[in-house]
Amino acid sequence: MKNIRIEIITSLKIASYIDKVSEMRLRIFKEYPYLYYGTMAAEKNYMMLYTTDAKATLALAYDDNKIIGISTGIPLLSNADIINDCPNLLMESGEVPADYYYYGEILLEREYRGYGISSRLYAAQDLLVKKWGFNKCCILTVMRDMQHPLKPENYQCTENIWKHLSFKQFEHPITTMFTWETLQANGEVSESKNRLMLWYKTL
Repeated sequence: MKNIRIEIITSLKIASYIDKVSEMRLRIFKEYPYLYYGTMAAEKNYMMLYTTDAKATLALAYDDNKIIGISTGIPLLSNADIINDCPNLLMESGEVPADYYYYGEILLEREYRGYGISSRLYAAQDLLVKKWGFNKCCILTVMRDMQHPLKPENYQCTENIWKHLSFKQFEHPITTMFTWETLQANGEVSESKNRLMLWYKTL
């Protein structure tokens, strides 16, 4: 993995990568625990939000000229639907929402996982958003029952990954709900509410 390079772009420049990011989201988010079955149109519409925010980021990991990993980010006080409830939840916990920068997703092609690329993607974003004045960042992770029927036999809980990347759960855990087209145990896809856990990291 010596040839992996990281590039970070912002705001309007993200528009050139919307198709690639949307394709990766659709494909990788079908995996457990996300079980998300969206549409390309919805993905592109979601990613357009990033092109309209001056402090939106997209970190890209390249193997030569091939994009093999991405991480997106946007201020928590943005208009992204998935984080609409988070500012109030943070204030109820005595936090200042304006301090927080939200990392939307970090995705790697399967064969590139486990080589520290996620750490490098986040490090690139951390440096930039800290310069912008944010002192904390946060992520949302999907919560599933340990006995979920669609959990693969060899599935490794992601909690240790987030802890390795320096994220912590709040002393009093903060969770929220978000609805998406979700693969069910019977093989059908239907709109369902999914519980998400909020994690944070001090920059």
